[in-house]
Amino acid sequence: MELLGKERDIFAESVDQFYRKTSRQRNNLAAQIQQMVLQKVETLEAMAIFEERIVKDSVDPLTRQIPLEKFVRHIEDWLRCAEAIIAKLRLRCSALHYKCISLKQQLKQKEELGDTLLPVDLDQMRIEYQVLMEKLEQKNNDLLDMKKKSGDAGFALTQHKKQLVHQMKELHATQRKIAKEKKQLTVLTNSIADVKNEVTVSEQKLQNIMYLVENFTAPDLLDYIMKQKEIRELQKILKVWSRRTGIQTTALKGHVQHMKRLSGVNKTDENWFILPVKVDTTNTIEAKEDQELAEQE
Repeated sequence: MELLGKERDIFAESVDQFYRKTSRQRNNLAAQIQQMVLQKVETLEAMAIFEERIVKDSVDPLTRQIPLEKFVRHIEDWLRCAEAIIAKLRLRCSALHYKCISLKQQLKQKEELGDTLLPVDLDQMRIEYQVLMEKLEQKNNDLLDMKKKSGDAGFALTQHKKQLVHQMKELHATQRKIAKEKKQLTVLTNSIADVKNEVTVSEQKLQNIMYLVENFTAPDLLDYIMKQKEIRELQKILKVWSRRTGIQTTALKGHVQHMKRLSGVNKTDENWFILPVKVDTTNTIEAKEDQELAEQE
């Protein structure tokens, strides 16, 4: 009977240990499942907010793209909310930590005072302590997870800011290029107007030329030959008179020099060129000149 009683006690203790162990494992699994459910809900919530605020409402109707400023603002707001949640979790973890310390102190005080505690009370305190430690560990994990998300979001924000700076530089360069192209377009427009005016003038000249070409009548061949003969005769006469002018100019210079020597003056007197008696010697002089020219030819 004593052996059976001992075996029964040992079996009951092992069953109790197994029960406590499985209860602890069950609580851990339940806490993990609850944590995963909360993470899933928060992730879906964040995705829904992002889809509603950024993907649907923030799309530029012209470029069909999401502006970088709105995306960065959304990330900054999300980071601020995450920091607020982290602060709340820290406060709650601190409160739980202080509660654990308080319970430990109470337990220590009870042990020092020698208060009688039942095994049920000890088991209850252990279970509560275990639950509090699990919650504390869960909150610490949540805190680490939030820190990791905050770091990833900060890195993404830095990268997007760099991209924004690069895009702003490209925007300024494009604006300068557009202004330059506008100036060139203005110059080309003015040049086109000038060219149009020149084309109009040229077309008018071409029409005049075409009119002259269409209305041009070739002269008669006999008239052309006669005109050429008259031109040659006039050229001969012009040549004869040019030679006569040269001869008379040379003779005049000789006479002027002779008059200067006779009169003993260095200046030319206009009275030397006035004929007192009009003598018709033109025919005689012309005949002599024609004879001299004929001899020279």
